[in-house]
Amino acid sequence: MNLLSDTIDKNKKTLLICLISVFLWGLAAHNYGFVHSSFSHDSLYEFNGDGLSNYIRLINGRFLSPVCRKLFRTDLTLPWLIGVLGLLWIALSVFFTAKLFRLEHPVLLVVLSGFFAANLTVSSTIATFIHDFDCDMLALLFSVLAVFCWQKGKWGFLPGAVFVMCSLALYQSYICVSITLVMLVCMMALLDSEGLGTVLIRGLRGCAMLLLGGGLYYVALKIVTQVMQVSLMTDAYNSLDRPLQIVNMSWFDIKYTLKETYTIFFERLTQVLSPFPVVTRRVTKMLLRLSVVLLAADILLGRVRLGQTLLLLVLTALLPLGMNLMHLMTLGGTSHELMIYAYWLTYLVPLLLGHRLIRHFETWEGKWKARTLPVSRWIQAASIVMVLVLVCGNVQTANVLYLKKDMEQDAYLSVMTRVVYRMEETEGYVPGETPVVMVGLPQQINEVIPGFEAYRKPNGMWMSDVLNFGDAGHWSAYFKYILQNPSTIVAGDQLYTDPRVEAMPCYPAQGCTALIDGTLVVKLGTP
Repeated sequence: MNLLSDTIDKNKKTLLICLISVFLWGLAAHNYGFVHSSFSHDSLYEFNGDGLSNYIRLINGRFLSPVCRKLFRTDLTLPWLIGVLGLLWIALSVFFTAKLFRLEHPVLLVVLSGFFAANLTVSSTIATFIHDFDCDMLALLFSVLAVFCWQKGKWGFLPGAVFVMCSLALYQSYICVSITLVMLVCMMALLDSEGLGTVLIRGLRGCAMLLLGGGLYYVALKIVTQVMQVSLMTDAYNSLDRPLQIVNMSWFDIKYTLKETYTIFFERLTQVLSPFPVVTRRVTKMLLRLSVVLLAADILLGRVRLGQTLLLLVLTALLPLGMNLMHLMTLGGTSHELMIYAYWLTYLVPLLLGHRLIRHFETWEGKWKARTLPVSRWIQAASIVMVLVLVCGNVQTANVLYLKKDMEQDAYLSVMTRVVYRMEETEGYVPGETPVVMVGLPQQINEVIPGFEAYRKPNGMWMSDVLNFGDAGHWSAYFKYILQNPSTIVAGDQLYTDPRVEAMPCYPAQGCTALIDGTLVVKLGTP
């Protein structure tokens, strides 16, 4: 009974540290995004999930997202509540990851919380796709829970498969987190000199969990689409039919995409978006090299047998592929920042190996222990400092992204308020009744705000991107939610090439609005 009580108390302490650390890191990095309504791009278009966003989730195969919105919040995008929920799911993910690898030291938990909560995937999601943030982080939690269950025993892969299914039904890319963690658990088991057969069987159970979870997801998806009478999206970079197109690829294209999967992984990891790019790039490369050295030291010090060593090297070589599997699954189409959360588990590797190095030297006796143990602690301290440097850079990057979005939203509001005056002054225009076609995007908005040039890379940050590419759906959402103006925005592709529209000047010139065949045309720029 005392042992159980001690275990519960220890878990409470670990959980409390994870909660506090994630919320401190999370608020430092993302509070700006949680308290500013800088809706743009997809978060503007999908502000009200009950209108369009839930439908988009269904046709993308993310059928649990509408359910989670109903359970934990409303269909409306509520930044602060979404932020709190997202950080809660991250904290629980950190807790179960720590239990998975028996990481209990408070410093390690704080560092783990740092790169789980402050990374480019989280920042990009909040900056432009905040309507999905809580659901995406719940997908992360389910992916971690799947591996936690699998690791617990012989039949743990069965409940793990259910969690895999749930993760896929929220956002498919987080399956890479499960794959990466399974590989890391197997690698640590090999370093612990577990039998080769035992580790292989455990790995096969992990594969069975992933495949069974995928099968459950496929069956559930078929049922949901039948009941809801919707058809899945096809022939898009992120549609579920995309991986099936690999059968139409040549062997050369497959090899090229596979090579690109590795190349892009290392490029993204070492070209970290940061206010201090040179520092973060060098620190990342040093961290990768240190991981290789620590792995080699662990193999030698642990006297790992040849069979285990060979499997270790295979898993190490496959680790980047597992982390960047979405690039391969989309056939090199578009694996953007929202799809690469597993990348950041790279920072877990030196922490695990450094922790193991100390454990090795603690078992030594006499003068060798006195000489080697301090060195191992300094090595672990160095890896912790390097990870913290990268996390602090991520905190700054997140705040830059949110500032950029906020400034763009203010600029658009200023310009579009004046555009509405022009619309209302156009003779014959009746607000809410006359169809309106918006042509182009405002030329007055800087495509790149000076000082923000480097921050155009993440998905949704390419330009002054409030209206995405200026389609009718985004314009309609902007007038409805931001301007709260009763305008009837319609698609007007057929008008773009009309000579009368081509002859019109762009805003702010006189004549930038005109009634053409009963439709108000507002020309802001070239279509």
